[in-house]
Parts: sequence; structure tokens; C-alpha cells
Amino acid sequence: MQLSRQIALALALTGMACGGAQAYQAGDWVVRFGAATVEPDVDSDAFAVAPLTGGTVDVDSDTQAGITVTYMLKDWFGIELLAATPFEHDLYLEDTALGRTRIGETKHLPPTVLAQFSLPGYGRVRPYAGIGVNYTRF
Repeated sequence: MQLSRQIALALALTGMACGGAQAYQAGDWVVRFGAATVEPDVDSDAFAVAPLTGGTVDVDSDTQAGITVTYMLKDWFGIELLAATPFEHDLYLEDTALGRTRIGETKHLPPTVLAQFSLPGYGRVRPYAGIGVNYTRF
């Protein structure tokens, strides 16, 4: 999965999981629960080995329970950790002759650390944006 998609996923999870808007202050801990989805961006070259010549590999998506924990260093800036239950993805061989055939599965955990920037509030809405780093171990 590309880093930009991982960041977008983390931001989407955080946005979906938040309840009513609140004014956070430096020193506050914010905990949010929600759904986290990993949609791998698969770009497989075609096999050049018989009998798989022309076949490609695909990986399906998975959604799991997620949690984010944010520590507000300033009223407008926090450090956020995204965690989720393990994701499991089926692996497929796609071939014109064989069709779509399941060839295995993989599991991983996607801990992600984000820098979160809160923007000025607009009534009950306080938008924020983040940028982060993800390390996924298979």
C-alpha cells in the first residue's frame, strides 16, 4: 500500500471515529474507536513462466476494529497512534485461462504514527489534518 493511501486511511479512520467536536488542550489524551480498512494497491507484472504466462497477482481488502490514541502537545498539535486488530488478506492469481484462483493469505499489523494539526473551529466542527509514518510487517 502506498504511503499516501496509508495516511488517507488513517485520516479517514480518525474522522469516522470522532464524535461531537470538542476543544482539546495541551496535555489531553484523546481515544477514538472505529473501523480501519487496508486496501492494498497491487501492481503486479504478468508472469513470464509457463503455465502462468500472462497471469497477475491480486490482494483483497480487509476491515478490522481500530483505535487511535492522541496526546495533545499543544492546543493545535498532537501525536497520534493508530492500531488495529490483525488484517488478513487473501492472495489471488488472475489468469485468462484459469480465472481468479486463491493461492494463499497473509496477515499483518499496521501501527501508524501521525502528527495531527488541528485547524480553527467552525461552530461544533473542528477539522484536523495529519501526516504520518507506517511500518507494516508481514
